[in-house]
Amino acid sequence: MSEMDRSTCEETVRRLNDFLDRELRESEMAIVREHINACEVCTNGFEFTGSVLQAIKAKLHDASLPEGLKARVFARLRAMEAGNAG
Repeated sequence: MSEMDRSTCEETVRRLNDFLDRELRESEMAIVREHINACEVCTNGFEFTGSVLQAIKAKLHDASLPEGLKARVFARLRAMEAGNAG
């Protein structure tokens, strides 16, 4: 593996979570997608990370929240946002 390939793999790994969450610009998404499609090591990392994130999301979806927690969290976020607005 050349230095250029290693750098590209390192950059792909750094961007992988943002890629999976679709938080990159479209041009960045294309670069990561292209590298994943061409690199077997990064393809395996992508598949593993994606499966872990899906499992976590499924567990969180099935988890029950204490009564009123969601309302308290949103109220706190609104209060924090209002504090930063002024």
